[in-house]
Amino acid sequence: MIVLDTNVLSEPLRRDSDPAVARWLDAQHPLTLYVTTLTVAELRAGVEALPEGHRRDLLRKRVEDELIPFFADRILPFDNPASRAWARLQANAHSQGRPLPAMDSLIAAIASSRRYALATCNTADFSTTGIELINPWRVIS
Repeated sequence: MIVLDTNVLSEPLRRDSDPAVARWLDAQHPLTLYVTTLTVAELRAGVEALPEGHRRDLLRKRVEDELIPFFADRILPFDNPASRAWARLQANAHSQGRPLPAMDSLIAAIASSRRYALATCNTADFSTTGIELINPWRVIS
């Protein structure tokens, strides 16, 4: 099972998206892919930050009417096991002098608590977590 970081999930929505990410996503069995409530929140915040207009309306529609329903049963919450994982990840990162960015640490905790891999382009941010990392921008087909 693989948790998609926000950058992976949002890449296909970009005008200049990297085709390697689309190929990687297409090669995965859909039921092995998960997102988090935090990822959904970040996507929504990104849409709301855009200027009013056609692009924002289009992206809002794609997020609300396509992406979220697609992952409906595979949206993972930050729950009690994730809170334990978060505490462990934070302590480990701080002991190494490499604190994790807030949202990244919460997403990592959700993946870690379930022993899922994490697909992201920000592998350096997650390097202290011990989570299996997949970078779809660098996967060789």
